[in-house]
Amino acid sequence: MPKTSPNPDLEFTFEKFQVSQTDINQAITSILYVIWLALIVTAPAAVIFAWKAAL
Repeated sequence: MPKTSPNPDLEFTFEKFQVSQTDINQAITSILYVIWLALIVTAPAAVIFAWKAAL
């Protein structure tokens, strides 16, 4: 198949973008998971702090 595209690197860049999309999706999932864990850890501390501050 002859190269008819004026930019032969376009397909390679597109493939790298696809891989980057997967990495971005995994990173977003990881960040949301870390935020969720942080909320679970800090929520009891915040409740205790508010309870002590209300006394």
